[in-house]
Amino acid sequence: MRSTSCPASCNKRGVKIAFASYDAHAVRNLPYAAGYATAFGLPHDEALKAITLNPAEIWVWRTSWARSMWERRQRGGRRRRSSGRQDGCEKDFIAGRQSR
Repeated sequence: MRSTSCPASCNKRGVKIAFASYDAHAVRNLPYAAGYATAFGLPHDEALKAITLNPAEIWVWRTSWARSMWERRQRGGRRRRSSGRQDGCEKDFIAGRQSR
C-alpha cells in the first residue's frame, strides 16, 4: 500500500483519520495533506473532517475520557461487571501497562 492511498483505504475500513502538523509553523500544510488525500481517493467531506472535526473529537476523547479512566484506576476504583466485559475488550492498558 502506498502512503498516498492510506487515508482512503483507512476511511473505507471505518477508521477515523486526522491530519496533524506537530509544529505551529507547519499548520499551513494541512490543506495540502487533505488535497493529496482527496487526489488519491479520500472523499472531500472526509478530508475536511480530517483537518477540522476528527482531530477535535480525538483530542476531546483523549483528554477527557482517558484521563478520567486513568485517574480512577490510580485511585484504585474499578467498575465490576458481573457478566463479563460489555465493551468487547479483553485487557486494559493505561500508559503502556496492563491494568489489574
